[in-house]
Amino acid sequence: MVTPLPHGVDPERGVLVEPLSIGLHAMRLPGAMTGKRVAIIGTGSVGLACLLAAKKLGAARIVCVDKGEFKRGIAARLGADGYVDARSENVVGSTLDVLGVEADVAVLACSYDDIFAHAKMLTRPGGDVVAVSYFDSSVRLNLNDFLRSEITLRFSYCSTPGDFLEVIDWLSLEGFDPTPIVTHRVSLSEADCALKLKKENPEQVGKMIFDLSDRGNPRPEYFGWGSS
Repeated sequence: MVTPLPHGVDPERGVLVEPLSIGLHAMRLPGAMTGKRVAIIGTGSVGLACLLAAKKLGAARIVCVDKGEFKRGIAARLGADGYVDARSENVVGSTLDVLGVEADVAVLACSYDDIFAHAKMLTRPGGDVVAVSYFDSSVRLNLNDFLRSEITLRFSYCSTPGDFLEVIDWLSLEGFDPTPIVTHRVSLSEADCALKLKKENPEQVGKMIFDLSDRGNPRPEYFGWGSS
């Protein structure tokens, strides 16, 4: 299960191969992505990996849904065509407004009670819903809604060696830059504070990278300690 990286690949990009491969695997499941409109609910690492993969595979328009302006900025830097702030906007109505029409593919990259209901309303009849997140036990699912619209519900788990190799090839391409996913680079000495931040303020955290070569002082700006 070890896949070597080509000589010269930046280690930080190499760290991102695994989450990017999960996004690629999920976005392969609905078939050809060229020209499709995609709604991605959740912009954690995997949701953003799905965004990058959908763009790379030729999606025509991609709208991301999450909470807060911080996540909007990351999605925009990675090439999202629109963003809906679930904290202040109607998830379904605002997403459809930005897409212009119902999505061909809805991606579920987070979990909340009504996520399947929202996905069904966002997806055109005959479209695809791809679930790439683990789910809380409270999630509701009305299968009859999907049946009546002939929507295909797919579940995506991890990735394959082939997905790894394809993503590694992407890293050498001009203009392919996944590094905006990374919002925090921390040493192991900062692990407790970093994981606490991730748990308590998930809307302010993207991908965290632990730098084993970093023996410097903790970065107070990451953890709300002030500047001194």
